[in-house]
Amino acid sequence: MSLRNLKLKPRLFLAFGLMALVFGAAVALGLMRLAAFNRAVQSLTGQSVPHVEQTDAWALAVMDTARRTRSMMIRDQAHVQEEIDGARSALADRKNLEEAATAAAVTPEEKAALKPVVEAENSAAPLEEEFLRLFEAGRKQDAIALMDAKMRGAEHTLLDVFADYRGYQNTAVLEQADALTASYHKNMKLLLTLSGIALAVGALLALFTAQALAKRMERIIRHFENFAAGDFKHEIAVDSTDEIGQVLEALRFTQKSLDEAAEAAADSRSQIAAIGRAQAVIEYDLDGTITTANENYLRMIGYSLEELRGRNLQSLLDNAQRSGADNQRFLEKLARGEHEQGVQKRIGKGGREIWIQASVNPILNAAGKPYRAITYCTDVTEQVNSAAEFKGQIAAINRVQAVIEFSLDGTILTANENFLKTFDYTLEEIRGQHHGMLVDPEGRSSDKYQALWEKLARGEFDSGQYRRLAKGGREVWIQASYNP
Repeated sequence: MSLRNLKLKPRLFLAFGLMALVFGAAVALGLMRLAAFNRAVQSLTGQSVPHVEQTDAWALAVMDTARRTRSMMIRDQAHVQEEIDGARSALADRKNLEEAATAAAVTPEEKAALKPVVEAENSAAPLEEEFLRLFEAGRKQDAIALMDAKMRGAEHTLLDVFADYRGYQNTAVLEQADALTASYHKNMKLLLTLSGIALAVGALLALFTAQALAKRMERIIRHFENFAAGDFKHEIAVDSTDEIGQVLEALRFTQKSLDEAAEAAADSRSQIAAIGRAQAVIEYDLDGTITTANENYLRMIGYSLEELRGRNLQSLLDNAQRSGADNQRFLEKLARGEHEQGVQKRIGKGGREIWIQASVNPILNAAGKPYRAITYCTDVTEQVNSAAEFKGQIAAINRVQAVIEFSLDGTILTANENFLKTFDYTLEEIRGQHHGMLVDPEGRSSDKYQALWEKLARGEFDSGQYRRLAKGGREVWIQASYNP
């Protein structure tokens, strides 16, 4: 029996069997290529990127050591030991990071790039240890002399070679990324070629098996096959106004709608998935009944989904919030389907206070009416607490010390009461004036005074004893620290 005499059903079985074989081969080869690509990606993300992050941590530890050694010279005695301990901890971290980086450098190029950093670290770290020892022994002036003579230059050299090393690492990562991109394009071209071959084989088989069908019905079947494969870009030609032409016209309209819907759905899914990975998300009805929440939100709030689902959003507020005017406005806006964003307080499991940066977004139905809402948020509790602590620290400093602020051109911006009392001025008398009004004419024209402003313009601090003039020319000597 020839194939020509086969019934339609056996023909279809034969055709689809061969198509499955071709597509199966293409999929198997594609999976092998994807596995190799995945291994290359894992090498980049599992080795190269962590090495860059390790270098960043090392550089941050160096800057932390430098910050703490400078801070010792201006902080009171009660906090000096805290800075010494912190600096020693940073030095220990640097040693560990140096050893880890040395162990990770296997190629001659990596070792050569790392060598200047290790040498600069081994030059700076002993000087910083000696500085800490002198400072802890009460030999502050010797420590400062060591800093000026050797330590500061060694630290600057270390940070400079860090920049070169980081550039080397970035170049290496970019080269790996370029190789991955080239591999991706090569694999994609191969897969597209195989897919094209498979589709061509399928089309030939479909043509062969459809000999018993009318030519125009055959076109309709191919269009439906393309739809099923997710291809909404091929051309649908309408060459008649009869029933077949009407079907083709309907297919063309359907194709356009499906193409737009597929692109919109893919874009929406990608955006929602990305947001869900990065942020805490909770959904609820307009009456506040919680319907679901993602893992980020559950981890932040401390509840499981079973504990949270069905509860009202108001159960995550304290009593003062629930009865407050802001909450009432929020409920009214929620009922109207209006967007809201800002920092909000929530009460987690066990009564733990949590602050979130939230964006409340209504979900509309097909008629454009709000029927549900979703909140995207991030945990900013630490930032809120840190801001409160920072404000307290600044207030404490202003209570015990004289403080003046000015721009880098020397224009006085403001000063606290301690400073105004020390110099017998009111704020209105000095605001907008140049800092030079507090210095005698000879001092204003001195090289030392000009050097002070040059240091501040470079972002460097300056400290020491200074002679200044109060109102009426009264001489005032101050122990001061100028901080950019």
